[in-house]
Amino acid sequence: MPQKKLIKIQSIIFCGIAYAASLMSLLMTNFDEKFSLITLVAFIVTLGVPHGSLDTLFAKELFNLDHLKKWSKFVVSYSIIASIVITLWLLLPTLFLIFFLVISIIHFSDDLVAGTPNSTRILYGGIIIFLPALLHSNELTLLYGYLISIEHATWIVNACHFIAFPWLLGLLLVTYQLKRFNITTILEISAVAMLAILITPLLAFTIYFCTMHSSRHLIRSMSYLKYNSKKIIIGSLVVPTVVVIIGLGAWMNIIPFSMDEAIIKIIFVTLAALTVPHMMLLERSGFSNWIKVNGVNR
Repeated sequence: MPQKKLIKIQSIIFCGIAYAASLMSLLMTNFDEKFSLITLVAFIVTLGVPHGSLDTLFAKELFNLDHLKKWSKFVVSYSIIASIVITLWLLLPTLFLIFFLVISIIHFSDDLVAGTPNSTRILYGGIIIFLPALLHSNELTLLYGYLISIEHATWIVNACHFIAFPWLLGLLLVTYQLKRFNITTILEISAVAMLAILITPLLAFTIYFCTMHSSRHLIRSMSYLKYNSKKIIIGSLVVPTVVVIIGLGAWMNIIPFSMDEAIIKIIFVTLAALTVPHMMLLERSGFSNWIKVNGVNR
């Protein structure tokens, strides 16, 4: 099936889930945070991690990894970059969180279809970062407080709350400008905005990350990469995911934190650590530029 049609189907599914979840959040007065955590782990591991697993194919194509020595060099380089990010969290946690939020905005901005103005992309990328602070500042402060000191977490959330109002206004303006360009993009932007504003931050991020960001990346990657072998593709998706599951299980048994705190630390520090080399690889391969220019035919 052509990439363009697959993305249209994926967009409909995402928007349907996002609108339905947002409506349910208005009808439910009490929401079980434990359910959010379980959903976060289950979906990010099964649907979110695979989108980064394809980095092995991007690397193989880019660096011509045809023997063990080259593969070893790539794995070591990738791991070193990820380790630097984790070290940043250990030594300068507040700087780490700010860095993670900034690169997330840049990374998520690639979701939208080719031809979308850069200003719209950046505003879209910041939706899931800033807009949760409008109605869920307390939950957001608690989440960030697992990663950094509660004092600094409060400062960052207050800053996000301050930025959220003009950011939302900017979104409304660019959405109005897009009315003749792409109705689908308008629906996607509004769907992410509703998630970010109405639903608790953990669940909103899970739905967005898995059903929009990761799913769209997987569809585009299938069109961009040269590999057509189902065995190679399935192997590249499954093996790294299994390794991550084993690693997460081991870390959860080692870290002496409460379960909620451990899960948040593991998920978000791991995401940040893997996002940096992931972004560098996509940029180096030309994939990031490709999806902005055409995103349909290589």
